[in-house]
Amino acid sequence: MTDPGVFTTAQGNVTGLDAIVITHEHADHYEPNMLKDILKNNPDAEVIVSTSLGKTLEKEGIVHLVVGDGQEVQVRGVSVRGFGKAHAFVYEKKPDMENTGYLIDNAFFLPGDSFEQPKASVDILALPVCGPWMKLGEALDFAIAVKPRVAFPVHDHLYRPEIAEMFEGWPTQVFSEKGIEFVALKAGETKTF
Repeated sequence: MTDPGVFTTAQGNVTGLDAIVITHEHADHYEPNMLKDILKNNPDAEVIVSTSLGKTLEKEGIVHLVVGDGQEVQVRGVSVRGFGKAHAFVYEKKPDMENTGYLIDNAFFLPGDSFEQPKASVDILALPVCGPWMKLGEALDFAIAVKPRVAFPVHDHLYRPEIAEMFEGWPTQVFSEKGIEFVALKAGETKTF
């Protein structure tokens, strides 16, 4: 599971997790009570976080592994590598927290709130598409630079459904010209890549 924040609640009922990967401590990526609920149903799951979030989890009494920029850990035979330290600027203010993107199993990259490019090949990219720290053109440029085989939108909770429908066609065309498949998921939908 990645970034269990406040915009979804069904995640508290999920079982069978091996790991929970959290990029940073903004509430849309990490909520302490939600994480505790998830861990009640998954007591053996490893929690993987950045250095700054690790300090927060220590205060909460939550067992975790710190995987920062340039670090790697194996969880049940799957590698998790950290890339980056900086959360993107939010207008004129740099957030005072660390954001680490994670490359999972040398295939899936979760950047969190950053366009830090991993120094590795990426097959599947969780592409942030909306937020106070970015504009859509930056997301497109980021995906094109990373060159995944597939990109799907995340960090899209600020879009109204009718806007999201209009949005889905445009990246598909831009990315297909660059050899990237863009797959838009509906709320609650799952897909195997």
